[in-house]
Amino acid sequence: MGQLDPQLLLYAGLRTLVQPTYLNEYVRAAQNLKYQRFAKVMPATALEMHFPTLIEDAKIEDVGENGGEVQGREQAIGDFIFRQHVYKSLGRWNEFQFKDLSRSGNVGGEGIDLMQQHIKNHSAAAAYLPQKLLINTLRNGTASSMTTENGNTINLLQANWDNLPLFSASHLVHPKKSAIGTFSNYWSYTSGGTWYPLGGPFGGTDGAYSAGNYITPIQALQNLYYIIAQIMGIKMSDGVTPRYLRPTTLICGPSLMENVTLITGAKFLAGAASSSIGGTTDVTAAITRLGQKEPVILEELAYSSQLTANENWDWYLLCEEDNKQSEIGCLNIGVSEPWNMKLFTPDMMLELAKSNRLEMIGQSRMFVGVGAPHYIFKNEAPRSGVQYW
Repeated sequence: MGQLDPQLLLYAGLRTLVQPTYLNEYVRAAQNLKYQRFAKVMPATALEMHFPTLIEDAKIEDVGENGGEVQGREQAIGDFIFRQHVYKSLGRWNEFQFKDLSRSGNVGGEGIDLMQQHIKNHSAAAAYLPQKLLINTLRNGTASSMTTENGNTINLLQANWDNLPLFSASHLVHPKKSAIGTFSNYWSYTSGGTWYPLGGPFGGTDGAYSAGNYITPIQALQNLYYIIAQIMGIKMSDGVTPRYLRPTTLICGPSLMENVTLITGAKFLAGAASSSIGGTTDVTAAITRLGQKEPVILEELAYSSQLTANENWDWYLLCEEDNKQSEIGCLNIGVSEPWNMKLFTPDMMLELAKSNRLEMIGQSRMFVGVGAPHYIFKNEAPRSGVQYW
């Protein structure tokens, strides 16, 4: 019986390390993610995904006591389109790193250590990728598109309700009939309007920056109540029937964590004695009435030089259950190819044998896109003034 080639045994052994290493790290890293709280996970089976959606304009007609002919009407269709992108990573090593002694005297130790580090690093990045893309989409929600790190463009209008950015002060109530009116899911001091802060030094007129004039928890609670009241007034596409939206989930960065925690779970709030819903009184009923779930605190919105000025004070309000149950969410993601890693060795490819190298490729395929704007609402801080944590 012939003796097995030690080199082939080495390559085969290395390949068996790949899958358990990347799966374990992927699962570990995915435990920290929060994107399923604010995005809708959708099927992804084709390069370009089309999701036709009926507009809520059904009409029940009174045809009199004795019955009569009902007038038919053509139902408008909203077509949401998402295109998938491919995401890859590459690792490359010289085969002698696996054959020679490592610094500690182990055969192949250095190469194996490097390969495992690569697998873990890239698997953690792959697990985080959906959240990274969705948060970038959220942060770019007032734009028509966003550019990925390697220069590719993701269109943020193609899948939208009325060909406007996700966040706009003039969304159409009926995407095909502008005469029915508009609604806002965007409050911004920057654009010359009023915003309603939940914290930070924005106690000036209309939420203007005011050094040392911090928003108190009771003011934050009142601002939250105001925004929820505005959301409750949004109509279905007929312009008459309430949507019965349930804004239940605050999304913000750590800068707002203290006030947001208080206004979603405190029993007492200290504030202005003249406050109609607080002061130093029990605010349990006022907070309970809001029906807020546990807030989503995104570390990606923490104060840093990577954010736009004062972006760490922005906050979002999500109709979480409505978003999950709808055909199209406000933020959408579909994964057709989950992350997978494969190791290619010199015995598999002539080009690798020529250069004495091993290569590992990781790949996934998915789409992200914006959809129904009436499930998420943004308050944007002034983009001038001193930033604080």
